[in-house]
Amino acid sequence: MTEVPTGVENTDHKVEVLPFPQDPKERMNALLSSLNFGPKAVTLLLLPQPGGYISPGELTARFRSTFQGSEMATMSKTTAQGYTRDSLFNLGLVAEEYSMDYFGQKKIVGYGQSEAGQRYGARAACLVLKTEDENGISLRPFFGSSNTNSREQVRAPLTRALILRLLSKQSKPVTEVEIARSLGVGTGVVHDAVLSLAQGDAITSKIISSRGEEISSYVRGQAAPEQVQMIGTMKSLTNETVEACLDLSARDIEISVQTVLNNLPPEGKRGDQNALRGRLSGVLSNLALQGFLNIGKGFERVGIHAEIRINELGSKLVTDFLDPLDLLVKDHPDTDSVFEPIVSGVLADLPKYARVSGDLYFPYSKAAKRRQRTESVGVMRGLLSNPEDPKGFSIRQLASKLGVHENTARDYLQKLRDDLVSEVYRGTNYFKLKSQPTKVA
Repeated sequence: MTEVPTGVENTDHKVEVLPFPQDPKERMNALLSSLNFGPKAVTLLLLPQPGGYISPGELTARFRSTFQGSEMATMSKTTAQGYTRDSLFNLGLVAEEYSMDYFGQKKIVGYGQSEAGQRYGARAACLVLKTEDENGISLRPFFGSSNTNSREQVRAPLTRALILRLLSKQSKPVTEVEIARSLGVGTGVVHDAVLSLAQGDAITSKIISSRGEEISSYVRGQAAPEQVQMIGTMKSLTNETVEACLDLSARDIEISVQTVLNNLPPEGKRGDQNALRGRLSGVLSNLALQGFLNIGKGFERVGIHAEIRINELGSKLVTDFLDPLDLLVKDHPDTDSVFEPIVSGVLADLPKYARVSGDLYFPYSKAAKRRQRTESVGVMRGLLSNPEDPKGFSIRQLASKLGVHENTARDYLQKLRDDLVSEVYRGTNYFKLKSQPTKVA
């Protein structure tokens, strides 16, 4: 039953619930948008069933206790409240209990599951946690919403799900234009969705020329190294490939599967070489889709397109996650029998599932990015305290050492500005720490 906004008196408190969609596609989009990674799913499961409420402070305490032993336990005290208010409440899965203060301002005093939250949200939340645990992945890169208010992009989680479903039925690769035509959306929307799914390693996207040849030559593009999104299960190889491309570009050497392979560290060359070449080809295509690379020599005047196919992980997401979710949003008669063992299994050991999901999600969080910036500034401080050259380091040299864009290196230098000295040599600024004595050449 669809819930409508209410303002029912509950002693001195009122309860508000926003409507949950009736249309199955809209339900699917709402669930994928609000429960797109494990910690959000856990948050919903920590709330009382319809009619019960806990305070925002109690929610935070439960959140931290449940995630004990995971990085998520150290997150801001407002994290769980943000998930609840910004995602779960806005899409009709949570009821808010509130009062009005003396000045007429709304004050939240409690959160609880809505009827839709219990019927649809809690079941979907348990499925999210089971899927992440069994596959060792966070669903964040697959179904995370885009930071935009456009209608097509707000529906990005649903679009990605529809693309996976479409690809799972294809016997041969398809193009972005073909996908856009089948789904009735713009090619730009499909391109963004394909990029996200490829980064999560759910699909393979290779750039092919109009002559039917796979692109084999690349040059550096405009995107900075720190803008590159890691590719699912190939994060280490992606990092090594980015470093190799930066080095090859600096030495004016063509970027190709072979030159990158030659430039990989010894530990990166282990295993089956043909399989490694195949993975490198996919990584280079993905880096080109992200703008880190451009098409190289011999292909400048040739038309190109991306050929896309689903891979093993993408197929598992369809059968193990999207198919059960489809039964749920359609109120299929088999829903109860499918979800009963999933829900009982997850709730029986929720802290375990929470810790797993927390550790899988944390690298995508803002807290992790802040930590990475802090660590990078520390590495820069170490470099500047013992420069290889008596003059110190230029911004370009620091950017190369850290594997970041020059603008990012400037930002890091700003954080150390009170401890720096600089000198200009042949029109270039060089930096080192004030305490560093000049080396004797």
